[in-house]
Amino acid sequence: MDLDQLVKPNEADCITGCSDDQAPAPENPYDQPIVFEFPVTTPPEIVKQICNQIADAAARAAARAQMQIEEQKRTQARRRLLEEKGGEREQALFLAAGHYALKLQSEGHLDYIGAAALEHRLPRETVRIWTHTARRELREKRAAARDREICRLASKGLSNRQIAKEVGCAQRTVTKAVSRAFEDGRLGEV
Repeated sequence: MDLDQLVKPNEADCITGCSDDQAPAPENPYDQPIVFEFPVTTPPEIVKQICNQIADAAARAAARAQMQIEEQKRTQARRRLLEEKGGEREQALFLAAGHYALKLQSEGHLDYIGAAALEHRLPRETVRIWTHTARRELREKRAAARDREICRLASKGLSNRQIAKEVGCAQRTVTKAVSRAFEDGRLGEV
């Protein structure tokens, strides 16, 4: 049997599922019955096979649409929760995604942004921006810890050169940290 006959049948040779005068037109265009036309000479097993394939494709499309609707509902619920809890919770969630991306990067993942976005169900761009924020936060924490160590060693009476050697940083860094500590009045803190 020629494939063109299945795709483009002659109108005189076709069988229809229902005629226009049998079925009233529904208000929703998606509720309209689907009519398939096959040439009269089409073997019944081919008609059945094609109908099964169409039904399977429709079922898969319906399942995908249902999953998308459920994901949209979850996303909306998550947004409502974040709005109810305020911006702090939202920032904490985004920052956690950024920290997770940095962890994945340190473990050698190639697409650490994508993996973190998928894990936290956030857009890639949001995770990318908050990864920069998390990286800056980590640098600030390390710098604060280093400054505390410098202040502790300076309060013991070590020279800037000895402190730099002990901490593992430049002598200029020690000088700046000690100057800031004097200005803030926290040099005596341990």
